[in-house]
Amino acid sequence: MKYAKKRGLKRLILFLDNTSTRRSRQFKRFKLRNKEFLKVVALPEYSPNLNDVERINRMIQKDVASNRFWETVTELKKAIRSYLKVLG
Repeated sequence: MKYAKKRGLKRLILFLDNTSTRRSRQFKRFKLRNKEFLKVVALPEYSPNLNDVERINRMIQKDVASNRFWETVTELKKAIRSYLKVLG
């Protein structure tokens, strides 16, 4: 892979959740072409506790989005960005 060679990557571990992407023909070809440095680790079918994005989504939903009315999507985005900066 050109990107890996440019960056001098020796090994890359890619953790994937249960998306249809990882089962696609295109991804399987990509994985085969890059098998010398790419290791793909598939998370169990339902494992939100292992996926940080899911944890952050739950926090945003609980602390920012629930029981509130946002006049516009822009206001909601602003509130989410502020919340993430505090977490950051």
